Amino acid sequence: MSEGPEVRRRAEELNAALAGEMILEIEAHHRALLAFLANEREQIIGQTIERVYSIGKHILFELDNGVYLHNHLLMFGSWRIYAAGVEIPTDPRTMEIIRTTNHVAVLLGGSVFEPLDAAGVKKHRSLSK
Repeated sequence: MSEGPEVRRRAEELNAALAGEMILEIEAHHRALLAFLANEREQIIGQTIERVYSIGKHILFELDNGVYLHNHLLMFGSWRIYAAGVEIPTDPRTMEIIRTTNHVAVLLGGSVFEPLDAAGVKKHRSLSK
C-alpha cells in the first residue's frame, strides 16, 4: 500500500514535471472521468495544471479553472513520468495517460481517478478529514 510519505514524494515529482503545463489529451479508463470528458471535455483538455499535491494518501491535480483531478493509488497504484514524444511502454495496468505540453504521466493501477470541483474537494469524505 502506498503510504503518506511515498504519496507525498510522488505528488512532488508529478508537480515538478507537470505544474504550468497544459493538458493536451487524456486517455481515460475510469468511469467517472470518461463520463466527465464526454460531457465537459473543455473543463480538462486545454487547461493548465497549476499544481499537484497530496492530502494524506490522496493526490490532487489542481487545474487553472478550479477543476481538480483526484487520485488515490490504493494498494498497487503508481505513476510514471516520461518526456513528450518518448514511446510509452505497453502495460496492462495502465489506467490513465495524461499528455501535457512536455510530459506524459501514466497511472498504473489505482482504481480512483475522478474530476472534482472545489466544493467537491471540500465535501469529499476522505479529503475533508
